[in-house]
Amino acid sequence: MGQAGTYRSDIDGLRAVAILVVVAFHVGLPGFSGGFVGVDVFFVISGFLITGLLVREQDRSGRIDILDFYARRVRRIVPAMALVLVAVMALGLVILLPFGEQQAFATSVQAVAGFVSNLYFKTVLSDYFRARANGLPLLHTWTLAVEEQFYLLWPLALAMAAWLAGAARLGRRRLLAWLIAAGSLASLVACATMTWKWPQWTFFLTPFRAWEFGAGALIALLPRGAGISPRWGVCLTLGGIAAIVAATVLFSDQTLFPGVAALLPVAGAAAVIAGGAAAPAAGLTRLLGSAPMVAIGKVSYSWYLWHWPLLALWSLVTLRERSLTAGLLLVVLALVLAGLTWWFVEEPVRRRKPGPFATRGGAVMAGVGILATCAALAGGLRVWADHGAAVTPQAAAAEAAARFRTTIISGCETPVGSRDLGPVANCRRGARSPSTTVLLWGDSHARHLEPALTAEAAAAGYAVLYRVRSGCGPRLSSPDRMFGAHTFRALDCVAFNRAVLDSLPAAKAEGVAGVAIAARWEARPDHWREDLTEIVARLRARGLRVLLLADAPQYPFDVPACVARRGWTACDLDRAAVDAGRAGEVRFLKLLAASDPGVAFWDPIDTMCSPTVCSPVRAGAVLYGDSGHLSRAGALSLAGGLTPALDWVGARSDARP
Repeated sequence: MGQAGTYRSDIDGLRAVAILVVVAFHVGLPGFSGGFVGVDVFFVISGFLITGLLVREQDRSGRIDILDFYARRVRRIVPAMALVLVAVMALGLVILLPFGEQQAFATSVQAVAGFVSNLYFKTVLSDYFRARANGLPLLHTWTLAVEEQFYLLWPLALAMAAWLAGAARLGRRRLLAWLIAAGSLASLVACATMTWKWPQWTFFLTPFRAWEFGAGALIALLPRGAGISPRWGVCLTLGGIAAIVAATVLFSDQTLFPGVAALLPVAGAAAVIAGGAAAPAAGLTRLLGSAPMVAIGKVSYSWYLWHWPLLALWSLVTLRERSLTAGLLLVVLALVLAGLTWWFVEEPVRRRKPGPFATRGGAVMAGVGILATCAALAGGLRVWADHGAAVTPQAAAAEAAARFRTTIISGCETPVGSRDLGPVANCRRGARSPSTTVLLWGDSHARHLEPALTAEAAAAGYAVLYRVRSGCGPRLSSPDRMFGAHTFRALDCVAFNRAVLDSLPAAKAEGVAGVAIAARWEARPDHWREDLTEIVARLRARGLRVLLLADAPQYPFDVPACVARRGWTACDLDRAAVDAGRAGEVRFLKLLAASDPGVAFWDPIDTMCSPTVCSPVRAGAVLYGDSGHLSRAGALSLAGGLTPALDWVGARSDARP
């Protein structure tokens, strides 16, 4: 609808643009690395349409029928969403593993049914763009949760603003515009400020996205055309589309988002809406309002619902092997399903209002009942996964590996954002009265060695002091790109590593004779070699021996899922390919160790691989908890091979490994 309540086909066309770039991004189509901004375009459109509808209702009747508003939202959102949830639950029974995957999926269904999936996915994902996100079939519903959380309060806020305007004898629309502008500015400032430090908060949480709805709402408050000449309307439309295209092409998973960067697609969407009202006859506006674009725009909601679950389930089946051809076929299938859903579900419920959907109260109660039923079915799925699903021996072994999570000790690994190291008493394991102590420094790929190191230390009479932080490899330099996706986390790592260096005099005084350093070297940022060289030099300057540990072989898929789905031997890797993939990091670590007799190198490759094959399974045990972190069995398999290296770095032997 337009400012005057008339239907605007170009808005459906803008919806089509938004869904097309989102789908292209999810498929991995080249040139659409920033296609996630389509969601921001949707938010602006939604703010424009819903605010316009509510304000016009106030103009006509002097009030907002809040119950009727919620009934309309139920008819618009719930039936199609419930259909997809039930269909994906049925697929999940067949495709998802009965340990971990089905349980997590059931929880996500219940979060979707409660319109809190944005909160759920914020807690389970540190980053929307991580590869793990590809296997979450309902991840895309976070946007629906944000919308419904916003619209739970929006009609109440508009009604309150109208009451304030009447009490103060002010122009209702003018006061409303000022209030929306102020609230949107506050939301934008909070978003820009917090994205740098906590991007997952601003990405998923409604208060940091409210300004995007507000941008559309402000356009809705303008009179039709708003005094904008057709010529300027054309300029706005062209500029708006250019902004959306620029964000789609130039942004990527390395863009600090949403933050200030989100201004580009949001301003672009707002400009297209305003320009289309001022110049409805312009060529680009007519193109947006053409029959094909309108058709895609009308099914955009259902297409959005269907496409991601199909892509995610396929990703799980194929162990996250990307295929552009398969992805395109799946989104075409999703488009067909979307058309059927729109024709047989969306339109009949919205237009004909069958059964309980006929009345306001009935529609709301029907929505609550449908969502409660979906949540109950998800609970049944969880019970089935926990108690009713038989597992093969390899699935049982995979489950044991996937459930294992290495922990140091309570109070040792401090959270991201903390500049303090855990107390020595909380972070030391091994012999109670050790003859010597080895400090382990690194990220989660150092932490997963804990079972082996602790077992070795306890048996040999020494101790291990753990100084590890997940996602934080040894680095001392600030990030090169201050607008990268993990800027704050990278700076936090720098602070953590400097704190470890500063703690060394006290650690040496308490018996630390050497330092073992381990990390996922292949994932380190630029300059990790320079950083590691400096760290080793500082350690040697303090008279400490240094042991550089190569990483365990990394797999391009989730190992427990592969073993459970494909069997004991189907997940092996060719040793030559593994060696080639890690050759650069191994070569550098060897050279660094060869430069100083007080530095040594140890590589687990020969312990974990035969001369021809690297197998993630040994004696019926799965050696990995995911694609790269060792399970307890995997860590313990290294214990014997590590002994000479640990004896040397702990100054218990002069024989370099």
